[in-house]
Amino acid sequence: MSAHTFTVNSTDYVAACYSNGFQVPKNSKENRNLKYGHVEDDNVDIAYLNFPLLRASCLFTIISLTSFFAAIYAAFRTDYKPFTDEELLDNSLIIFYGSKPFRCRTHLKFPKDGLPSILNLFELNVWANVIFRLSACLTVAVRVFHVFILKKLVINTWSNYPNPVLRWFCDLMPMLSFIESTAMALFSIITMHNDFKDVNHFAKSVFAVSGTVNMFLIAVLSFMATVNSPKILNAITVIIRLACAFVFAYTAPQYFEFHIGWTKECLCHSYIPRDFAFLEYSLIFAYLIFYLTCLDDLKHLQFICYPRTSSGECEPLDPANFEVGAKYEHCRAYEFNQRRINAISDNIQRM
Repeated sequence: MSAHTFTVNSTDYVAACYSNGFQVPKNSKENRNLKYGHVEDDNVDIAYLNFPLLRASCLFTIISLTSFFAAIYAAFRTDYKPFTDEELLDNSLIIFYGSKPFRCRTHLKFPKDGLPSILNLFELNVWANVIFRLSACLTVAVRVFHVFILKKLVINTWSNYPNPVLRWFCDLMPMLSFIESTAMALFSIITMHNDFKDVNHFAKSVFAVSGTVNMFLIAVLSFMATVNSPKILNAITVIIRLACAFVFAYTAPQYFEFHIGWTKECLCHSYIPRDFAFLEYSLIFAYLIFYLTCLDDLKHLQFICYPRTSSGECEPLDPANFEVGAKYEHCRAYEFNQRRINAISDNIQRM
């Protein structure tokens, strides 16, 4: 390794001793100490792009929610409810899937006080299923990205009090979010009547378990990230997340256990007993509200692109560029900070 290569994340690195007497860090800890008090200029005034992350996230959220409610509307337009007991005398119904009619035979009794199940509606209607796939799959990457942001917020908040357990939970959160969102995408794509019913049921079970654990984990870590914040809004957000996590944890196991058992038979109509329908509505509402509050974590974050970084000049591509007197000498923040402190000291002595 060249003596002038700007690498400070390894304890094996031994930096060159400059003749002008500036101290050079040998590891990450020394680098942080030498840069203490130095704030990097983000060059917002000359930025090529200064884009709040909240705008992009809100755009994807609006598209996803619009698709979800559009799928429900499309399903209700073709939803079929048997009006007479005679229609179920031979345990069969004539239903349509797309433009094709077929006889659907089932031994499930039609609940007298039944209400339509949202997931069953998506299963029985072609357009509803397609639109629901868009809603479920579109935001997978965005949701995982949000979790990585929360992870960094927590780590930065507690950087002075390193805790291996807290770091382990922070590392676990993105994995759980990916599993949860992928499981939801899978059961939106893999239908029970045309594809693999067992895979669909397994994806829903994984979603229920990972979603419950992940929602509590996000709620707790969001509290850790804002524990020192005096803003009431942050406290309200944490309380809402915890309440939604408790509702989801209570309703999801009961509903999905019933749903998987109910749909082992051939699914001919969307109606389920009223109590389980309310469980489904509650868990969907809690799930939506919980992840809408995650937008609050992005309110002060921006994506900025400006000449200093986009040109690559502050990356150690060529060690010679970072030698004393070279073109990019002052890109070393630790040296710039020492120059600044020395200049202040010289001005004080001259006064």
